[in-house]
Amino acid sequence: FTALFNLSTTLYAQGEIDEAIERLRQTILINPNSGLAFRNLGYMLYQKKRLPEALEMLQKALQLNPDDISLRTKLTEITQELDGTGAYARYQSAIANGNLEAAQSAILKALERSPNHSPYITALSNLGSLYHEQDRLDKAKTIYLDVLDRNPDRLEAQINLGILYYSQRQYQQSVVTFERAIELAPEDVEALLGLAQAYEKTGQRPDADRTYQRILALDPENSVARNRLQSPQP
Repeated sequence: FTALFNLSTTLYAQGEIDEAIERLRQTILINPNSGLAFRNLGYMLYQKKRLPEALEMLQKALQLNPDDISLRTKLTEITQELDGTGAYARYQSAIANGNLEAAQSAILKALERSPNHSPYITALSNLGSLYHEQDRLDKAKTIYLDVLDRNPDRLEAQINLGILYYSQRQYQQSVVTFERAIELAPEDVEALLGLAQAYEKTGQRPDADRTYQRILALDPENSVARNRLQSPQP
């Protein structure tokens, strides 16, 4: 680790930034908890104008060093550069004013510029949740599906979509969606509970009971799972 890290520093000093980036990637594979390696990699990627990659690396660096003020400043700077159209700023303003349609238009505009930018996808997912809270289910469903099309590993979108399908009595689709969520997070109690309830609605009581038992193994005080296991079979 140390030899590769020092080599990356030397290569950078010699102006061989692409080589330095590759050595840092190797360094991180050896030690994925090195905040300094993530930080240096993020700054080098930023220097090469590879902004989405730089943002991702610096976000990981900040997770490892949450008190680093300079990292927060650089992250803000990169986000503003990515938002060259001002679309994300308009999204935030629209959310603050409760105008969800304007927020949707703005965040989709931002995603046109940076389609894989994780904070923008998160903002889109959050917008779906706001539509959901207002019982505007068709809008919410469209957004959840869009989010999952962009990134199928978005757990919160999978769970919210499963809840939405359940509320619309599309129980089999709810089962499928919650099963996908549990593939992503096998110990997520919210996803397991949604799956168990959807199993019940589709007549799969043995599967539901096994899922309730999984919940109690994770959360022994879960009253919903305990009460359902104690309820008589239909």
